[in-house]
Amino acid sequence: MKKISIKILNVVLAVVLLCTMLSSCVGQKKAKFSNAKAKQGTVSNAIATYNANNMDLIKGSNLVELYFDRVSFCPVIKYRTTGAFWSGLSKENANADVVRMKVEYKGKIYELFSQKNAVALGKAAYSYTDDGVLVKYDFEVGEKEEIVKIPFEIDFSLKDGCLYATADLENFKNLKDVNLISLDILPFFGSVKDSVEGDYMLVPDGCGAIIKTAAPGNANYDIKTYGSDFGVRDKKEIPYSTIAAFGVKHEKNAFAGMVVEGDSLSRIIANKKQGGYNNIYPTFDITPTNLDKNGKGNIGKNSYNGKVKVAYRFLSGNKTTPALLASLVREQLIRENFLSDLNEKEKNEVPVNLSILGRMKVGAFKKNFTTYDEALEMLTHAKSKGINNINIRYVGALEGGNRQKQLRFANISNMLGTDKSFSKLEDYSRNQQCNLFLDTKLFNLSGRKAFDIGGRMIKFAPSNPIEEQFDKDKATVFPSSQQKAYKQIISFNKNMKKHNITGYCVSDASKYLYSDFYNKKMNREAASLSVKEQIKQFPNSKNIAVEHGNLYSLLDVGVIYNLPYKTTYKQSNFYEEIPFIQMILHGNVDYSIGYFNLSEDHDTILLKSIEYGAVPSYVWAFDDKLSAGDEKSKFYYENSINKAVEDYTKINTAFSDLRYAKITDHTKISDGLYRTEFNNGTFIYVNYNKSDITHESFIIKARSFLRIN
Repeated sequence: MKKISIKILNVVLAVVLLCTMLSSCVGQKKAKFSNAKAKQGTVSNAIATYNANNMDLIKGSNLVELYFDRVSFCPVIKYRTTGAFWSGLSKENANADVVRMKVEYKGKIYELFSQKNAVALGKAAYSYTDDGVLVKYDFEVGEKEEIVKIPFEIDFSLKDGCLYATADLENFKNLKDVNLISLDILPFFGSVKDSVEGDYMLVPDGCGAIIKTAAPGNANYDIKTYGSDFGVRDKKEIPYSTIAAFGVKHEKNAFAGMVVEGDSLSRIIANKKQGGYNNIYPTFDITPTNLDKNGKGNIGKNSYNGKVKVAYRFLSGNKTTPALLASLVREQLIRENFLSDLNEKEKNEVPVNLSILGRMKVGAFKKNFTTYDEALEMLTHAKSKGINNINIRYVGALEGGNRQKQLRFANISNMLGTDKSFSKLEDYSRNQQCNLFLDTKLFNLSGRKAFDIGGRMIKFAPSNPIEEQFDKDKATVFPSSQQKAYKQIISFNKNMKKHNITGYCVSDASKYLYSDFYNKKMNREAASLSVKEQIKQFPNSKNIAVEHGNLYSLLDVGVIYNLPYKTTYKQSNFYEEIPFIQMILHGNVDYSIGYFNLSEDHDTILLKSIEYGAVPSYVWAFDDKLSAGDEKSKFYYENSINKAVEDYTKINTAFSDLRYAKITDHTKISDGLYRTEFNNGTFIYVNYNKSDITHESFIIKARSFLRIN
């Protein structure tokens, strides 16, 4: 009888706990929001464009000067050498604005435009600062007695040749019943109508792409920084970027733009219009929403109230290539503390990014694919065949295997062997100067789950190139709340104190980012800061590996597995895939772009790795339990070790002294023939065609590459 009472008590406590969790997550009922118009004035030509006669010089640098148009309230950049302009407004575009935003007030949504809803009404002011100009707009929304004023300020400043556009949103906290839904900053900066051959817009779609603005055709692109937000029920697969950066080139002038604050809230919008104005800019989703086209849905209560900041850096000359824009982005990201300025290390051999399968879930059961002793034997075998440098990512080595136990309670899995056998693996890795990373999932920190905008627990099936091969169910994940999550890492560190591994590989939080509506609620920007803080808590936070590589996770990271190498939008006559992200990261971090032994086309992934400066990558198991049998399995290491040695040798032939070099150019020479240039004067030609190609007296063999010094 006593046992039955205890069971009943446990059930009651569980129900109470669930009710407490649900009550702390304020589920918001769907509502209907209607569109409304704010008061607007007549936009004259002087207000819609910029005019040299109305401009004041504010500050200059070696390359550019910052001007301000007193009539249109528009910032303008002028090149000292060429006299060319980049302006916040277009010369002949009456629909251009310096700032645009959407606000919700008492169930109605207003679109506000800087020129017609403020400047044209005399509701704008400015004041010069030491480095630039502070512009103040006084918007008004509402009807009759319920009109409310919405003050908005944006600062334009020039520092060290870089233009910063900064908006502090703190004052929106004090506006009753007003939600700032979205904000566009300088949506027409660099907008060009008369494009010439060679002009382009640079977008961060996947690995990156250029939009050839002089080519025929029209298209619109919407690229969400860091991908889907499952907290607002985004679709699983949407166009994404790992870095919020973009660029424009017109004639001999170019600039690179980067979102350096508020990046997790941003999207990069690009519009190509044949015969019209091409423009690219960042927009910010300040308040989480999931409104449909009819205005039905939820508007969250966790608006971002910090700063959003965009940096623009400039180039001029005959060679304004995407690679040079990438170098500007890299320098700025180091300056803004997103990336580390790594000093050149020993010129040892290029590593292999190797993932080892430990304890994995297959169907309804968990099975051991590689024990600690077997991992040691496998690595010794690879070393004996000449693979001398390996980044080891051990997947499923923590308790729970690849369906990891809550991290705060996790330790080394005793299902794969004893502490003594794991210590031998640690010692071998350290003595052979190989990095050993244990795969960790930050989405399973604790039992406190994250909730979406409608008050339900967030759930999604993460895309994983390893698990998709044998777990067809793609297990649904209910991720943990990210609030104060760093405390769970501290608990985990205590569990792992006696082990001496290189570090950890973050496999989920470096790829997915979500708003959390649990209790105090957390927007995406706060969530990205939480992930940064969690990574810092690892004992070897200076030696971390990640999957995918969203920018907020990359400070001090040395290894990236599966960095995107394709675009999400289809290529066309004007949309061309380029290694923009790779050009930013090469020389700062070792990255791989896909598992060679899982690829349907091994030769292509090898050539793409060479073209993009990526290290080879394999995923291995010692004892494969798949129904296909070891002799047929893609995972069984004996089936691909000889090919891995061959690939390793080829890539080291090309990159033995280029591991820490910067990519200074990337060119499509002709269909199927590409050239990558490095800052030490080395050229790598890659030929994807089935026949040899002669270029500048060089012969590049079919389906092969050629290095020229």
